Amino acid sequence: MRATCRSVTLVVLAAGGQASFFGGSSFSEDSGFLNVGTRLAIERISSFYASDVNIITLLAVANANRNIYHLSPYSSVRVIGVGETRSVTESLQAILKHVDTDWCLINPITAVPSSHLSSDGAVYFGQDLIPKENWSALTVVPGQEQFLFHPKSEQASAGLSSHPFTGRIFAKTEHIRRILEELDDSQQKDLLHIGEQLIAKQQAIVRYEKWIDAGHQATYAESKLYSISSRFFNSLSYIPATNTIIKKSSEVDKLRLEAKLIEQTPPQIKRFFPAILRSSGRDESWEVEMEYVGYPSLAEVFLYGNIGPNTWRRIIDALGQVYDAFYASEKVVQENASWLYSKKTMSRLAMLERLIAAQPDHSLARIFEHPFTVNGLSLPSLRESFSLMVDVCHELEASCELHVGHGDLCFNNILVDPLYGSLKLIDPKAAIHPGTGQLGLMHGLYDLAKLNHSFVGLYDSIVNRLYRLSCANDTHFDTKIYAPSNFPDVCRMFQNRLLLERTDELACTQATANLFLSMLPLHQEDQQRMLMFAIVGSVLLSYGKLNQLLMNP
Repeated sequence: MRATCRSVTLVVLAAGGQASFFGGSSFSEDSGFLNVGTRLAIERISSFYASDVNIITLLAVANANRNIYHLSPYSSVRVIGVGETRSVTESLQAILKHVDTDWCLINPITAVPSSHLSSDGAVYFGQDLIPKENWSALTVVPGQEQFLFHPKSEQASAGLSSHPFTGRIFAKTEHIRRILEELDDSQQKDLLHIGEQLIAKQQAIVRYEKWIDAGHQATYAESKLYSISSRFFNSLSYIPATNTIIKKSSEVDKLRLEAKLIEQTPPQIKRFFPAILRSSGRDESWEVEMEYVGYPSLAEVFLYGNIGPNTWRRIIDALGQVYDAFYASEKVVQENASWLYSKKTMSRLAMLERLIAAQPDHSLARIFEHPFTVNGLSLPSLRESFSLMVDVCHELEASCELHVGHGDLCFNNILVDPLYGSLKLIDPKAAIHPGTGQLGLMHGLYDLAKLNHSFVGLYDSIVNRLYRLSCANDTHFDTKIYAPSNFPDVCRMFQNRLLLERTDELACTQATANLFLSMLPLHQEDQQRMLMFAIVGSVLLSYGKLNQLLMNP
């Protein structure tokens, strides 16, 4: 049941230090920039409550002046700096000064909500009984309606089978303020004491929900599984008993051929893919059961991972080994690969032309026919860039050596252990080659461009809305794209240790620009994203670098 109160302020507490872990490597040194998968936690939290009545979102951080808080995911959030507070309740007291609604929902940044608000006040606990670690918890006296509360600092309850406290509290604002005034010094560091008092005063009830929290090593696996998302035609489900993933799709041929490609690849390539246990289905649907690999995607590591240059060296060298396993072997065929470059680009251009003709007020309509500027850089119209791109494609495709390749070697399709640099690949492109009938034939430059569009082109920042975009008018734009603090060093390492040893830099930059431009009509659900892709593709094609578009934290 949804909240029936007139308005609610959602208070997201994120003034602490690093809050997420994986295999000994930390993520998100700034809690306000915490991720769950590749998506920011604040975006997951605020969008979850978007359907509730009149939600106003406040984010409490230590320093609100950081550049990251100008990125798109924060556009619907009011970011408030509360300084270096000594406790969570001190942060809460500071941000409550900005709350003027009757009701307040407290949600720590690490707690991913799984149930919507009720019409009554509530304190939320995990529905499953699990051994207590470094969190607060609740137990119920058997046969009674009596609750026992166990603060996180309570040593006697360590390991006790209990309901973990999620940190979420929904109550009247005046009740929370009054309880904060009553807490003694020993109770300042634990929100549980607020919940306990609300329940004792019958101002809130105990509610149970699935506990998903990105702030504990013990629950990282759950939050990781929660973050797994699939394309609209797929569904993914995790089977704990076998530690496998079942992937289902109504696009029967696509999924069937993907599994077939993995199964028939030689051992030196097959080892980079999760093991296929079963592939079966009927005319209307197909499903594949495969080994579950719990590594984060390379997109997650690149955007948020706090890893050093030696780990990046291992990852990049492993990527080089993956690439060579595909493309250093004897070619299958050599041909003009217009189907991969110019014909695909012209087809996407035709799609874009139809889209703009049907929507004259589309965000790309003006720059499609007219030159435009971005951060002071002069750029030709999209139509002119596409025309130039087609000419470039004719040169790239003229004589291509084709191998059995991946075909979509972007960061989201690369799972990586950030501690050891071990890699697994998912979602290969398993198209049937029109001439040979063989599966998965690909040009090596195409997969290098896929890597380059993530390393250099910041594709993953754009798809996750980690950018700021403003428009002076429909042909003059200002934008900044989030780049991790180690971005220059990682890019340089990628280019020196992998890219330049295997291809020409100019050709790869051109192929990367082509990726951005040709994907435009595939993202019609988000016009701002389309505009960002158009900007990046145009800048790469005209200038070869994105230096003037970068935002550092």
